Amino acid sequence: MKQVCATTLFLALVLAEPSGELTKPSAHPPAPDLVESLNRALIPFDLNGPDFPASAVATVARGYSLIGIGESNHGAKEFMAARVAITERLIEDDGARTVAFEADYRQFAVLNRYVRGENVDPLSAMTSGLMYNSEEFRSFVEWVKRFNKAARSPVSFVGIDAVYAPGYIGAAKTLVEQADPGFEKRNGFAWLGFVDVKVPVQERIAKVDDLLQRLHGDTAIRKALGREDFDEVVESLGLFKALTTPKPSQDPDLSRDQFMADNLVAFLKNHKGQAVLWAHNSHVNKDNFHHIGKSLGVHLRERFGRRYYAIRTDFDHGVFWTLGQDIQSHEVGPAATGASGQILGLAKAKSFFLDFSTAAKEPEIKRFLSESQKSRYSGAVYDSTHEYTEDIPSQSFDALLFFDAITPFTLIKKSLASH
Repeated sequence: MKQVCATTLFLALVLAEPSGELTKPSAHPPAPDLVESLNRALIPFDLNGPDFPASAVATVARGYSLIGIGESNHGAKEFMAARVAITERLIEDDGARTVAFEADYRQFAVLNRYVRGENVDPLSAMTSGLMYNSEEFRSFVEWVKRFNKAARSPVSFVGIDAVYAPGYIGAAKTLVEQADPGFEKRNGFAWLGFVDVKVPVQERIAKVDDLLQRLHGDTAIRKALGREDFDEVVESLGLFKALTTPKPSQDPDLSRDQFMADNLVAFLKNHKGQAVLWAHNSHVNKDNFHHIGKSLGVHLRERFGRRYYAIRTDFDHGVFWTLGQDIQSHEVGPAATGASGQILGLAKAKSFFLDFSTAAKEPEIKRFLSESQKSRYSGAVYDSTHEYTEDIPSQSFDALLFFDAITPFTLIKKSLASH
């Protein structure tokens, strides 16, 4: 298949991250000694102030080959800003030269060309989905481009995500909307409906069959697309059907994680220097996620051993972007009693960094990190029935960034073409 202007990232991100059978946290108040210990061990910061601990994080991460920075949802400004600040410091001070993203590798290949000085427009790679559709990320892209212009050894971007089923819907949507912006409304369907995980698979496949019939019978859209793009749309929809149809003993989420791990390892074989990974907490996780199989982080732990350092993000309450029929904001109240966000929110600092190895010198924190904890969790699509996930922090991560409250990042409004 040939590349299209904005392909797989648009809808590849609407699936929820891998999930298991989750429950609400049980109510049990933390011991006062734990809160006191947290207050002694944490490194407080203000994202808008000069004391954000990017240097502290970089110091802890020094000597590791790969630093994974997670996020508990894909639409918070605080998670993005923290990643940006830490990654910039690792690039400047510790020689990090690869930034790997939970993103489509074809689109981010264009973004990589842009930060390395080529005259290409990277806008579609950022705005065709949710995760990187932010002015904060846009500013980071421009910062890396400026850094590379003066650097002897430039920074590379790489998307490591699989081109999997929903991406082909994104490819078809891009071509059809370019040819006929009113096609979706006129035919009474929603592109997002094809990848809505709440809709039974067979029902979604039937909708694709119906769309294929409409396309073949619509002379106007066939003419507007042209033969090559029409064939591309039909092929994309056919591949979506083939990849979506259930197969025995197949778990697409787990094969996706292995695909991402293989992509990253292969890329790093030819790229020296420290690497930074941006992905959901569920992927960065170094333990078997929900005990259903190997997450990306498990594969990375097996391949990098102790040279892989994983950071989880967590929060208590706030507002963040999600995907529905469009990008929309979603608000959640205080975390349930007993959830990690509620317990961590009892600390004096409203946002802080906690390195587990150092913090575990406090007996109460060591005990806390060694117990199963429930934390806030959302993929690109918010699902109230899967609001919490469970893991043992000391087995799954090496550190955490906590925010008492989160806010939505700033969606991109202007093209980068003028830069």
